[in-house]
Amino acid sequence: MLFNRRQTIKKYAHSASGMSGFSLVELMVTMGIAIILAAIAVPQYSNFVQTQKTVSEITSLYNDMQNARSEALKEGQTVSLCISSDQATCTGTNWSQGWIVYSNPTSAATFNASTSTLLKAQTGFKTTDTIQTLPAPAKTSISFNRDGFAVGLSPTTGLLFELHTSPVSAPSTRCLWIGSIGNQFIQTISSAAATGQGTNKCT
Repeated sequence: MLFNRRQTIKKYAHSASGMSGFSLVELMVTMGIAIILAAIAVPQYSNFVQTQKTVSEITSLYNDMQNARSEALKEGQTVSLCISSDQATCTGTNWSQGWIVYSNPTSAATFNASTSTLLKAQTGFKTTDTIQTLPAPAKTSISFNRDGFAVGLSPTTGLLFELHTSPVSAPSTRCLWIGSIGNQFIQTISSAAATGQGTNKCT
């Protein structure tokens, strides 16, 4: 009985000693493959996150434009949006600084606390993304009249908001186009121009 136990112990000890781990070459090959996969995956993930941010930003502007137009139709009077870096007055140079939405019964060129009613204040982007409008000159406000039409926009070009990352990334670029009758579309660089958009395409 004792002899059998010793034989069993020797058997397992021999089996254990015959087991081997990764060699240095195998470990280096494995690490090399992992590094290559990481080099491919990290930029793609970064681009995905960047794109998701721009989509969120342009969608927030789109939603507020839609709501402003709906409010103008409901109230039967002009409703406006303007750039607002302080979320209280029409001030600032880029839509990425934030904006306000307000009822504008007198169709004034800017927010007037005595006659206008503030409907919403949107804070600025937490990124370095910027928005430019086309055609020139840059437009710092837009209004919708009681019929839902975008005031002062050309029926052949409308107004295009281009949202760019910094540095510019074509896959992440998003645009918002507004036609003179108030119709709105979010676009990518590959999007075909909408009817009435003219040559101001998302680039």
